[in-house]
Amino acid sequence: MIVHSVAFTLGSHVSDEVRENLLTELAAFPSLYPQMRHWRLGRNISERDQTFEYAFVVEFDGLEGLNQYLTSESHELFVLSRWQPLVSRRSICSFEA
Repeated sequence: MIVHSVAFTLGSHVSDEVRENLLTELAAFPSLYPQMRHWRLGRNISERDQTFEYAFVVEFDGLEGLNQYLTSESHELFVLSRWQPLVSRRSICSFEA
């Protein structure tokens, strides 16, 4: 199994409405990418580290599923048109579990 995690902070220019729209789009990802398992998305509530505002974690059966998701045309389009203009900071980690 592969665990893929992304922590991110939105730019200060992002309105509440745009923020909510982006989070709603992200929450719909499991319905768009059937290779995703156990999707979780939430606001960072850590009292120890507020480097990032939000994080999501998703599991894939294997590396092939992760790569299908990452290289899909719809994912690439989302990253370029929606993600990059809004996200000021991010950290991505994928690992075998």
